[in-house]
Formats: sequence, C-alpha cells, structure tokens
Amino acid sequence: LGFQDPCKHLNSESLVGILEYKGFTMILPGDIDVKRFSSLIYNGSVFPAEVLLSPHHGSKSGLSSFILKAVKPKTVLISGRGRFHPHPLILKLLKREKIPYFITYSSGAIYVFPRKSSFLICEEKKRRKDFWAGLLFPLVPYYLDTMGCYRFDYHSEKGV
Repeated sequence: LGFQDPCKHLNSESLVGILEYKGFTMILPGDIDVKRFSSLIYNGSVFPAEVLLSPHHGSKSGLSSFILKAVKPKTVLISGRGRFHPHPLILKLLKREKIPYFITYSSGAIYVFPRKSSFLICEEKKRRKDFWAGLLFPLVPYYLDTMGCYRFDYHSEKGV
C-alpha cells in the first residue's frame, strides 16, 4: 500500500473558469493537466472557445493535440517567464497546429478586447513603443488592429 503524498497532484484539481461575453468565450484552466482537461472535454464541460489560457504556464503536461482540436482556440495566451515555462514542446505543438500564441515574457501584459464579431489581443510591450499610445493605453484603449494589436474573428455559430 505505502504512503502517497496528498499534495502530489493538487495542480490537476485547479479551479477552471469559463468567461463568456456576447459571443466571446475564454477558458481559464488553472494548472490542470492533460488527463483532467481531457475528462472535462469528455463529460461536456469544455467546448470551443476563442481564447485558451494555457494550463500551468505552458507546462508540457497541460496541453495536447486532442485538447486543441476540441477547444479550437483562435489563440492561446501563456503566462510564462521563459526558462521552463512555456515548455518548448508546447510551443512546437502550437506551431504544428497553426495556433497563434502570445507569451507574457515577450509581450508584457496581454489585453483582450471583445468587440461585436471579433476580438483584439494587444501586447503591452509593442503598444508602449508609440509614445502617444503608451500614454493612453490601456486606460483609454483605441481599438486598432495595428501597433501590437491583432484581430481575430469569433467562431461562427454554425461551423464552430
């Protein structure tokens, strides 16, 4: 039988959040692993979303091709600092699946602005290079698809 460390798998029990706003959906999976994420997909708790926050800072145990195909994210956001997070295998997976991604260590703060039929992802570091934009952003964000902001369309209701 032996002793089992009760804290060993606590990350896989993270709180999972889903944000929905006028056609925009974002999944915030905390630190769950592939096994837990897959079980949520199988029981119908997870569905296609425009934005996926990569589990556990982009660790190699957080995402799989199966998950990306089920969630169908338009983009993935990764809160990582570089050395171990995000893991190179996750970046390779995202490139192979042709899913654009943004990482906090290279983008700075990452802002998400839902609009009527699309949303913007804006990178703080790129926006701050323009002096006037830096003074106003993000207090008075202007919704341009330039200067560090990228536009993505929502999933269609028919084809998701």
